[in-house]
Amino acid sequence: MVIQQQTSLIVDSLPFTEDSYSTEPASVFTTIELSAKEALDPSSTTHGRSISNGIAAVFIEHGRLTPPPPPLRHCRCDSNSSCDSDHNPAPSLRIRKRDKVLKAIRYITRTHPKAPSGEPKKERRHFSDKSSRSSSRGLAVARQDIFPQNLSAPVADTAVPKPDGRIETTPQLALCSMLLAEHTALVSVCEPSEKVVDGAEEPLQELPTDNNEVSLTNSDEGLPTNSTEEWLKAQDHVEQDRINWLISKMVEGFVEDAVKDSTAVAEVVHLGPVLDRELYRKLISCLISEFDQSLILDVELLQGLVQLLQCASPGYLVSDDLIKILSMLRNRLEKTHKRTTEHQYHLVSAVAHVLDVMAEHGVEDLSRVLEHEPLSKVLASLKGSSDPYLMYQASHAFQALQYVPNDESPLDALYRYSLEVADGIVKLSAITQFRLPEVMKGLGILLKTTKESYDFASSMYETASAVLTNGQSVLEILGGGTGYGHQKLWYSAVCAARMFARQGQLAELNQLICQAPCRRDPLFQWGICQLLGEIAADSIWTTTTRQQSIDLLEELYKNDADWGRDECVQDWMVAIVRQLSDSPDDAVKSRALALLQDLNLDQSSVIQHPYPLRNGLAMPTSSPILTKVQDIPYLEYHLRQIQKKRLEDTQTVYIPPQAKASLRARDDDLFPLMEKVQEFLASERQVMLILGDSGSGKSTFNRHLEFNLWTDYKIGGPIPLLINLPAIDRPDQDMIGKHLDMNNFSKVQIQEMKQHREFILICDGYDESLQTANLHKTNLLNQPGQWSAKMVICCRSQYLSLSYHSRFKPLPVDRYNSNNVELFQEAAIVPFSKDQVKCYIEQFSQHPRTKLLFGDRPVWSAEEYLEKLIEIPNLMDLVKNPFLLALSLKALPGLADSNNDLSVVKVTRVGLYDKFAEQWLEINVQRLQDSKLSSEERATLDLLVDDGFIPRAISYLERLAASIFKEQDGNPVVQYSQLSDAGTWKEELFSQDPIVKHLREAGPLNRTGNQYRFIHRTVLEYFYSRVIYSPPKKNAETLSQDLGNNTFDAPQTPPLFDVNGPLFHKSLRKEPSVVQFLCDRTQQNPDFKQQLLDFLELSKTDPTASQAAANAIMILIKSGVLFNSADLRGIRVPDADLSDGQFDYAEFHGADLRDANFTRSWLRCADFSKAQMDGVRFGELPYLSHAYSCAFSFNGSLLAVGLSNDGIAIYDVKTWTKLHSLEGQEQCVLGLAYSPNNSHQVVSGGSDGIVRLWDSVKNELLFAMDGHTGYVTAVAFSSNGENIASASSDQTVRIWSSLTGQLLFTLEGHTAKVTGLAYSPTGQYIASGCSEGTIRLWNANTGAPGPVWPSDPASPILCLAQSSDGQWIASGHKNGEILLRNARTGVIGATLVGHTYRVRGIAFSPNSQWIASASRDHTVRLWDVLAGTLVSVFSGHTADVTALTFSPDGFQVASASEDHTVRLWEVSSSGNSSDIQKRGHTGFVFGVAYSPDGTSIVSCSNDRTVRTWDVSTGAAGSFSLRLASPIQVAAYSPSGQHIVTAGTDDNNITLWSSQTGAATGDVFSGHTEPVKNLVYSPCGDWIVSVSSDRTARLWGITLNGTGTEPGCILASNQTELTAVAFSPSGTHFVIAGTDDFVELWDAQTRQIVATLQGCGALTYDVAFSPRGEQIAIGGSTETLVLWDGKSSTPDVELHGHTDRILCIAYSPVSANGDQWIASGSLDRTVRLWRHKPSDEPNYWTCVSVVKDLAVSCRRIAWNPNPTPGAAPLEFVTGYQDGSVRVWRVVEEKDGKIFRVCLVWNSSVVQLVAVDLTTKGAIGLSNMNRHLLVQRGAVDCH
Repeated sequence: MVIQQQTSLIVDSLPFTEDSYSTEPASVFTTIELSAKEALDPSSTTHGRSISNGIAAVFIEHGRLTPPPPPLRHCRCDSNSSCDSDHNPAPSLRIRKRDKVLKAIRYITRTHPKAPSGEPKKERRHFSDKSSRSSSRGLAVARQDIFPQNLSAPVADTAVPKPDGRIETTPQLALCSMLLAEHTALVSVCEPSEKVVDGAEEPLQELPTDNNEVSLTNSDEGLPTNSTEEWLKAQDHVEQDRINWLISKMVEGFVEDAVKDSTAVAEVVHLGPVLDRELYRKLISCLISEFDQSLILDVELLQGLVQLLQCASPGYLVSDDLIKILSMLRNRLEKTHKRTTEHQYHLVSAVAHVLDVMAEHGVEDLSRVLEHEPLSKVLASLKGSSDPYLMYQASHAFQALQYVPNDESPLDALYRYSLEVADGIVKLSAITQFRLPEVMKGLGILLKTTKESYDFASSMYETASAVLTNGQSVLEILGGGTGYGHQKLWYSAVCAARMFARQGQLAELNQLICQAPCRRDPLFQWGICQLLGEIAADSIWTTTTRQQSIDLLEELYKNDADWGRDECVQDWMVAIVRQLSDSPDDAVKSRALALLQDLNLDQSSVIQHPYPLRNGLAMPTSSPILTKVQDIPYLEYHLRQIQKKRLEDTQTVYIPPQAKASLRARDDDLFPLMEKVQEFLASERQVMLILGDSGSGKSTFNRHLEFNLWTDYKIGGPIPLLINLPAIDRPDQDMIGKHLDMNNFSKVQIQEMKQHREFILICDGYDESLQTANLHKTNLLNQPGQWSAKMVICCRSQYLSLSYHSRFKPLPVDRYNSNNVELFQEAAIVPFSKDQVKCYIEQFSQHPRTKLLFGDRPVWSAEEYLEKLIEIPNLMDLVKNPFLLALSLKALPGLADSNNDLSVVKVTRVGLYDKFAEQWLEINVQRLQDSKLSSEERATLDLLVDDGFIPRAISYLERLAASIFKEQDGNPVVQYSQLSDAGTWKEELFSQDPIVKHLREAGPLNRTGNQYRFIHRTVLEYFYSRVIYSPPKKNAETLSQDLGNNTFDAPQTPPLFDVNGPLFHKSLRKEPSVVQFLCDRTQQNPDFKQQLLDFLELSKTDPTASQAAANAIMILIKSGVLFNSADLRGIRVPDADLSDGQFDYAEFHGADLRDANFTRSWLRCADFSKAQMDGVRFGELPYLSHAYSCAFSFNGSLLAVGLSNDGIAIYDVKTWTKLHSLEGQEQCVLGLAYSPNNSHQVVSGGSDGIVRLWDSVKNELLFAMDGHTGYVTAVAFSSNGENIASASSDQTVRIWSSLTGQLLFTLEGHTAKVTGLAYSPTGQYIASGCSEGTIRLWNANTGAPGPVWPSDPASPILCLAQSSDGQWIASGHKNGEILLRNARTGVIGATLVGHTYRVRGIAFSPNSQWIASASRDHTVRLWDVLAGTLVSVFSGHTADVTALTFSPDGFQVASASEDHTVRLWEVSSSGNSSDIQKRGHTGFVFGVAYSPDGTSIVSCSNDRTVRTWDVSTGAAGSFSLRLASPIQVAAYSPSGQHIVTAGTDDNNITLWSSQTGAATGDVFSGHTEPVKNLVYSPCGDWIVSVSSDRTARLWGITLNGTGTEPGCILASNQTELTAVAFSPSGTHFVIAGTDDFVELWDAQTRQIVATLQGCGALTYDVAFSPRGEQIAIGGSTETLVLWDGKSSTPDVELHGHTDRILCIAYSPVSANGDQWIASGSLDRTVRLWRHKPSDEPNYWTCVSVVKDLAVSCRRIAWNPNPTPGAAPLEFVTGYQDGSVRVWRVVEEKDGKIFRVCLVWNSSVVQLVAVDLTTKGAIGLSNMNRHLLVQRGAVDCH
């Protein structure tokens, strides 16, 4: 009864026509049921009908439903002709059809379907609930907003050429052709209009595009870019014809070419969318023929064929094409490739695509017998394949086949449904007017009564249930593709999804995935997953879209209850993500890897995807056909081969290096080098210099940079070239052409590239090629008609002088144009950090080659490697060099095998190379033994192995290295030709003789063609150093005579006096790496050190040993050997590098020192009498007296000096003789300047306020320009010399005519005294600065004011300068800072910090590379402008430095000071900041102290560092700290286990472990101002500290050395406390301060015992005598006071110092009872006072004075454990120049005379020549003689 009621409702809703008749409900349903059974019955007359058609037939027969109209088909006519045929729709109808299809798809995705409760479930496979999938997903459905919006249809990122440029690639050609053909359509899209389609107004631009449509834009709005518009405007009919001709010739060339590789196929198929019908037909016929004739399956050809089919325009295809292709594919599936799953996969995939095209183009005449049924059978069988990928493709193809006979594609069906003319159940639902409950129950009866219709009814039941649940219409649901017969809903849905993806409608794709009624179908899920994978893998999409695709996969996998019920789908999703984890796109790869890690899957269960995720041929990466057509001989093809080869090169372990802005930049201001290079390549700069030490990773970085550039290479883009400079003959001439010629490019290609292409040059080995030329300039790069290139060039930093920029820096075309862009950039690679070392080890431990080092043993893990590195002392510092790190890791297994305790192993640089060479040869000998050799080669190898292969190989490599240096002057690349080099030295080393061949092939050599070189420059230098000295070998064997003449004997130590050896014939001054290896040998092998010393002795009697002696003494000095008190009389060391040598009291009497370099040498008390000193260099020049200001003439020959005694002197720079005196300046000369166009004219300004112009030759005053009301602070000439500017304390700048002396302008605006001014290089404007901190710019021609740049008023400007290139204005400030401003904008570019007091003078070098600054801190500092870093510090002035100037050649700086001297400094002799840091402190040394055992010294400085030193050698200790503030004091604890420090900023006292350098964790806090001094009690339980906060505090120390409670306040005075000392017994301590008092305290009672006054206003230091009975006091007077601590007056006053006493110290009591006091004073002397037991109690004698003319001693300490006996005594001093010096007291002449000799000096920052004698010296220039006298030398006549 219920059924009848429901059925009556259905019938009531039927839309009867006028001629229809009524029927009873029951009879209607019965008819439906019978019709359905009849349709299923094989004997039924409705044979061939589907169930749905059978049901629909009932209604058609009863007249309840009008038969559907004929299906619509695409027009097959030519697109250019009109079509009026009945079977083809008009264009507007086709547009309407597409729009309706789109509407139908949108209806499908409108609402969210929910599965009804209790619905039947059909499980294909058992579902495995993986741990990564949420167990609480319930009925959740994936999010629909992962793709938040629709995009434009994805297109390849192809840019149009420049308007006058050449088309470089085929994709570019296709784009240009389409732009020209569719230009009118493009305009209509850009300016959309509303068009009426079938009575409805709808925007045309919303219509989806056809498959062959390509986007013409790259913006969201669909508008063409500016470059596209420009290109289109530049085109004419000639260019259009040329493009069409290129396309035609390309197709013809492809058809005619017998070989059609994958590149050619991809290239020509890419033209498919723009081909006309004739060319398309020619190309498709060619591809069909090629495929038909191929014997094996060519997958690329097949994909190209399919892709060409898919892009066919209407009318281009005929049925025969498609049927023939389908037939060929079926035949191969049935026969040829039946057993090959991979081939079946590709064939079935092609079948599916071909069938889609057939359905789309309305192919109806497919033979059911010949084609349809056989193909159905094949596909049906493959649907059951065990390969899930093949199964899905077969199912997809099977579904596509269902549409071909019915001439209806899935999208056509959607359109038909939207017109409500669907058949089957759609008609039934339409009749019922969507009264769905009745339909549901009717279907339920069908399900029960018709067993055969189970599949159909269940799917319909599921569909109807969804309708009931969410209210969606059956039309909408079935519009998704619920079909008839075998047509499945999932296939139509997948097709719709792909259409959405093609058109960029990703938001609608997202909704379709979530709402499709077939979303539970595994095949639908499989197809969607594949689509998402293709989107994620395809670079045509944006990175964000690709990541969103992965996100949607993750969402479906983890959070969607319906997704992945079939386990195979789960595996498929994981396989897709796994394949994406190998994506070359880092963002996609990272997202996929993160998802895999999040899923935490069981790897064994994952199906690996054997086929790539792509939807057709990839974009062609090269265009050989186009290249050939354009008559370019395969240029891009050739480049492609080069690219492929470079990308195939094996990449070694690589850690991206860090770098700093220059060699002198701070080590804590770092950046990734690769990022900086990429910035350079994107900028307008032309040259980037990369510097680094040997082995720092420059070459490795270059290879990686080249790899990245080739990876990113785009056709027509910049060409990367890695050029090995040593391999090119004369790289200074046509370097690019030579390199291309070596790589087999033709002359035509080279010329083409020179005219049309850009290059990125990566020039490696500038130093190895022995270059001095500027390669950018000599190769005329970027000049008109020359090569266009950017240059990245690498060089070892050791090989460059200070002024190296001139070798690399390109000059701007117009040097005086202030708008010039800086063309040069540099970076310096820094050593590895600890983290980088760890990363390198991790990669190295996993590298396959590492296994070779361990043989059969387990390979160490990264943690084990790191443990070994840390265990070996100091090795971690050594391995910060990447190459040494690699050597260490290779050598460690061998070291571990031969040493049980690695903590006692001493590893040096040369030791690593020794081990590396041995292991390399061991591994390669084994490789040779395992190789396939001829009988002769095998016999020779066996003989070599038996007699000692490794020693022979080392001998061969030494011989090779020696020959390279002898014959090629060190050029590392050897080119060998068997014919050309017959009979030369090369034949011996590179012939095919079996012995030579084995030794060569086993060595660390690389071969490229006929070029050979060591694997690294340092390996060559290592073997060359072995030629000079090799460690002795034990049991060295000799080869038998059977080996013939080609023997290489085992290496022996070279004969000591081998006159043919390298030491005798080659200067090693330019080979610092070789010298470093030899320095290591010197430190390792005392015998070698002695041999070098013997060379010095030999040179005294043998003149032929002079070169050897010069090399020997250089090696000894560089290895740290000190020549203090050395007997060097008569040695011959001409041209020796003795810089940084220490020669205190050395004897050079009669020595040959011609052309020797003594820069920064310590020559105190040295004897040079009768020495040959022609050409000797000291790195400094003499100073001039009574000077206050200075200026060089423009030709550099003269120096004008403003005198402090009212005058001007003119000096000849070469001879340092006074030429002229200009008198008439009544007061001090404050400013001087030479005219730029008249070398005789000098302008001066001074305290009298008058500006004077002089003729310096005639000694004539030309003009006295009076007008200022204050003193003149600065003067300057304009660039043309016609005007003079003067600045004054009267707050004005005045401009005068140098021709007439008349005042031209008065520039007013400053509100304080004007302290500096500078003309621009062009003379157009003047910059002035004043003490209020403001810089003003003025128009120099009109006097009009310009921009005003304020700065900090708290730091007034004291001086100003402008760079010669017009880019920078520098200002010196009162706070010691220098500000660099952009001369155009005033923006501060850098702040130079280093001076400790005000900057009073500043100057740019002529090339604008350097800034020199003068300061009140008595120093001149040199700065790097680009890096903004300190280069060098020149010390020597003893008062404020007031002015300075560069010489015109930039090699000298002259500085004037209030010490009334002008000093000249050689810029080329200054060291860089990193060198200074290696030598020691860079600031004042405030504290020095010995360790209790007397073996170590600790020092602290205002450079914020604490260092330790070995007492005997001066070598740096392991303890080193860099803190946040200057360190005022540092001391050892009495136990020696701790070091205590106190800084100036944090007011705290900190304890450190003296062994590890780690903080103990205890900080003593309490002082409110800086701690000035502190002292341990002798027992170590207490510390007493004094501070600027006017308090003294007592701190308790626990047994383990750490602090207890906060220190109690012992004293609180009205004045600052400065000094403190504990008595030796620990019972008392003394404190002193700034108010003329010294207090003695009882340590137990903490009470004052006694007080002393009268020692001066300020006490600097106090010290107890060894027995505690006396206290020494030094202060602001010149008297050293001794006090017994009892009386109220001093006991002894010691006189001798001429200035305040800064530091004092008692020595321990010597064995003979003598007592010593050392005192240091501001008078730059240290005095030694002696008291003998036999003397009166208070009698002390000054027995020695140690003088220093430049700096004062700040702290003194005696060694607590001197050598037993009366002498020697030893003490240490710390100085203002940052040096720490150890001295030894030597007794002479029975104790009546004492000599204080230097033991070592931590850093010699300037020449020291106090008490040097040159009596009778030969060839010493007057200039140098004058210099030495000024430095304190005696007997210099």
